[in-house]
Amino acid sequence: MVENVLLGVLFGNGGHSTSYSEGAAKQDAFEYIDFVGLKVSELTMPDELTAVGLRRLELARALAT
Repeated sequence: MVENVLLGVLFGNGGHSTSYSEGAAKQDAFEYIDFVGLKVSELTMPDELTAVGLRRLELARALAT
C-alpha cells in the first residue's frame, strides 16, 4: 500500500524526481498516509482496507502528486 503513495511522491509531477532518496520519499509517503488518518504498516495491502480506508488511500495518493 505504501508503494501506491510512494509512486505519487516520486512521479507526481509528470516525471521522475531525482531529488528524492528512497528513504526521504518513503518518509514523505508515510506522512501523507498519516495525514489522511490511515493507521497501517508497510506490509498492509490495499485489499485489506475498508471502503473508507481505500478512499483515504486515494486521497493520500492524490495529495502526494
